[in-house]
Amino acid sequence: MKKILIIPLLLLSLFSCDMSEIPNPLHGTYVLREEGTSGFYSAMFSFASDGTFRYIEIVEKEIKIAMEGTYSYNLSFFDFERANGRIDITLIYPDEILTSGIQNLIINHGSTSFLFDWEADKNTGPKTLTLVVSTTDRNQNYELYYYGNADKILSEMEDAI
Repeated sequence: MKKILIIPLLLLSLFSCDMSEIPNPLHGTYVLREEGTSGFYSAMFSFASDGTFRYIEIVEKEIKIAMEGTYSYNLSFFDFERANGRIDITLIYPDEILTSGIQNLIINHGSTSFLFDWEADKNTGPKTLTLVVSTTDRNQNYELYYYGNADKILSEMEDAI
């Protein structure tokens, strides 16, 4: 008799749970460390929850390029410590970049798609976001480190890189 009562109670609790949307795991500011360093950054990505982002890349020693664009993503897998899927980034270069001859930026003019892997620590939150360029050669991928919320780019990050 007890088993018969337990099954409906389990079903009731399952359907009464909050089935809200999965939170955006990409939301935040991430930095790409210069190879072999821990404090120097060569690029920064700041993904807002509304589907917009800001992007700063150091092209040469003192030349920084700052741009804005939009992104959308599809999750293949999500739990609170890992997520992966595809991210589509749309970035329209300003005229001065298009005419400058600067090439080989991480994010291309127009639309760029990456597979991504996202990791978080259950106690401290987001850790890394890897933009996958090659599934066979991890050295070609961009491993970005979480820096903070999406608002951190404004002055703090522009000064840091």
